[in-house]
Amino acid sequence: MKKIIAVLLISISLGKAQTKCKSGLIDSSADIKSGKYNEMAVKRIHHALWSDSIIVNTHTEKFIFSSEKIWGYRDKDCMVYRNYADDFYKLEQAGGMVIYSQSLSPFGDFVFTFYFFSKTLDSPIFKLTHKNLVKEFAGNKCFLEEVEKKIKWYEDYSTVDRKKHIYKIIELYNDCNGK
Repeated sequence: MKKIIAVLLISISLGKAQTKCKSGLIDSSADIKSGKYNEMAVKRIHHALWSDSIIVNTHTEKFIFSSEKIWGYRDKDCMVYRNYADDFYKLEQAGGMVIYSQSLSPFGDFVFTFYFFSKTLDSPIFKLTHKNLVKEFAGNKCFLEEVEKKIKWYEDYSTVDRKKHIYKIIELYNDCNGK
């Protein structure tokens, strides 16, 4: 019994170790595609309150960068965040269109997650709502019709197809655009 528990603990710790990354700054969206990151042991990253700068704290140093120079960053858990309009958005999935999220926990353990989208990794980010989809994809009649048909009124636009592991909204977009 002790051997089984030991093997399970080792497996769990190895599984976690494999999902760890070296954190770093991302200069452009092209760096995501190439996997090129400026490795830096980022402890904390945030926008400066009174300027358009980004402050990066490592365990030993503090760096200040121009907001325009940093596309985003990757954390130690391999999550990528995009810098846009003085905020950071977690990149959930990119494929045809891009889905982002932000999570806030104003009341302790209770977490609110908000979803956003952009047409590309470099285009403006909008809240993932019907109104914004209609506005941004006005020229894509097929996509808007598929959204109306395949996403029920009670479903959230951030629904993920559990079998394919893809956001339903991205799947609809890709189907209409041959991707």
